[in-house]
Amino acid sequence: MKAARWCTGIASVILGVFGVLHGTRLGQVEQMMQAGGVKAPLDAIVKASWLIFSVEMVMVAIMALVASRMERGGRIVLLCAAMMGANAVLVFHFVGLFIGVYAVSLVTILYAAGGWLQSKKAS
Repeated sequence: MKAARWCTGIASVILGVFGVLHGTRLGQVEQMMQAGGVKAPLDAIVKASWLIFSVEMVMVAIMALVASRMERGGRIVLLCAAMMGANAVLVFHFVGLFIGVYAVSLVTILYAAGGWLQSKKAS
């Protein structure tokens, strides 16, 4: 159970930090939109989507961390892995390779390992 918690804990710290850092970059996104001439309502949609993704990362990190402390929380951690995997694929498809894709992919692998180890132990 220790290895499962370590995998999930490390992944949650990485994801939480990236979520907070992502949210702090909203100012840069606004500058880029102004420079590119992005107008309403698209500007508001981009800002909301940017912050939603930041909040999602922080909340998934918290959910996985809490689930890793539950006796049968491995399934929840595996769902978090699936969500982060889907995010990695989508971001890679639309943006390409960059540090965010690598980070979310690492989180996916760690959540999958942690959830699998925890589920294996609980059964």
